[in-house]
Amino acid sequence: MNLPHLTRNSIPSILAAGLCLALGACEPNKAPPQATPDQQDAPTIATAAKATPQAPAVQELDATARNAESTPSKLCNLESMDGRNIGGEVVALSAPATTEFRGWIGDEATGKRPVDARLRFAAPGNQQAWELPVGAPIPRKDVADYMKIPTLGDAGFQVSADLTALPQGEYHVYLVFGGPTGGHRCDNGRRIVR
Repeated sequence: MNLPHLTRNSIPSILAAGLCLALGACEPNKAPPQATPDQQDAPTIATAAKATPQAPAVQELDATARNAESTPSKLCNLESMDGRNIGGEVVALSAPATTEFRGWIGDEATGKRPVDARLRFAAPGNQQAWELPVGAPIPRKDVADYMKIPTLGDAGFQVSADLTALPQGEYHVYLVFGGPTGGHRCDNGRRIVR
């Protein structure tokens, strides 16, 4: 029996071919498995992880909540909308439905971020108003350092709001919260138009 002459270079190829055959992994003409019709529309784990959570919708307030007494507070700043810094000018919404707001808020009585802080959208004359919570605290060491109040280190917020409930028009946007001394409103004079 004549065996082919083995060289040093042919040994790795023979070992790889043998391993491939032993494991049954080498099937060059086999196509990858196809999704069945009922699997084609189902989200995969990878796409589910990438899905963006839906923004919470603003909730309309009744007249009692809208007109409740509140004490002015100055320990806040509604800083940006959709990544743009905002000030005293009326800002047009860039996205008609979902808008991101960022800023910070503190309670002057406690020197801490209020746990029930909400963003309010009031129509002219306060005839209608909507709110939503600003969400979990975000670290803001810059605020704590600037205000010289260390307990404001988590005074930040970032909230994406679904504003589809708001009719077309101009809205006064400010922050409200409860507290040990009653309701408070923190108003930087921000206005938006939808």
